[in-house]
Amino acid sequence: QIFRDPRDVAVSLCFWVDPGLPDGRYDESAMDACLKYNFPKFALWTKYRELWNERCHALRSRSTLVSYERLLAEPLEEYAKVAAALSLSPTQAQIAEVAARTTSEALISAQVDMKDIVQPCVQRDSNWHHAPN
Repeated sequence: QIFRDPRDVAVSLCFWVDPGLPDGRYDESAMDACLKYNFPKFALWTKYRELWNERCHALRSRSTLVSYERLLAEPLEEYAKVAAALSLSPTQAQIAEVAARTTSEALISAQVDMKDIVQPCVQRDSNWHHAPN
């Protein structure tokens, strides 16, 4: 399971939903409203997941937890942990290649646009990220 600090999830979502004003400035009031609406959901989900993992021994014994923040800071160690969980035995060079191919810079240069992947999900429920009026 990969997990991320819920504060970072909420901020990323709000930047993705409203990337800013046309002149490049960011609308702080829009960010504040988005965070006030979304952060409690992410925090609650994170706590629920933690409690569920604590209580479910069978899940813990078959799961590997990977922190998104640690994956960014220490990609070689985290990818090695994922490979081991999948019963794979890659070489250090193979792990380094995976880490190099999955940096944000590499994905940008490969023209991978996550909006193309995520947008269909958002279109199914266009109100999931906005505060109610």
